[in-house]
Amino acid sequence: MKPKFMGVTEYDAAGVAKATERFHRAAAVLDGQLEGKKYVTGGGLTLADFALGAPLHYATQGRFPLEPYGEIRRWHASLMGLPAWQKAIQQGALPDRAAAAA
Repeated sequence: MKPKFMGVTEYDAAGVAKATERFHRAAAVLDGQLEGKKYVTGGGLTLADFALGAPLHYATQGRFPLEPYGEIRRWHASLMGLPAWQKAIQQGALPDRAAAAA
């Protein structure tokens, strides 16, 4: 992601390891929070869902290690299916994954 958005081309293995550790710590909390809930705070869609879900639009490109987090993957898939989310993608508020990967 850094080369695409920040122009940084050197690979920082220590930085990636540290960020991966922090990601897993936060993802474990979010995954637990989502267990048995449709949205982050329960049954209703809130700003929290959009704030936490928007960066996940870049999960494939950023190689986010989401495999162990089934609740996050389920929840994000449901966000992606929302008409408002799709409209934002179509309007360019969130670049399409395929176009951004090109």
